[in-house]
Amino acid sequence: MAVPSKPVRPRSQLSAGRASRGDHLLLVFSAATVIMVVAVVLVGAVDRMWVLVPVMLVDLAVTFAVIATLVSLTGDDGGPAA
Repeated sequence: MAVPSKPVRPRSQLSAGRASRGDHLLLVFSAATVIMVVAVVLVGAVDRMWVLVPVMLVDLAVTFAVIATLVSLTGDDGGPAA
């Protein structure tokens, strides 16, 4: 009795999946950069020291988002989940 094998995806689909994960990292990094620049401009416009506290919280949050994206990409080998 023959056991059906799993369908094999062509290389073009495999490389497209990897490219989309790279695009996701680029999107997260770009968004984090834009958010930080807007926060710095806000600090310059308000010119008050109290604004630095929420800006630093936003900075830490977007830094965490970028690092979490990197960790998720390094932990994902593109294979099926076990």
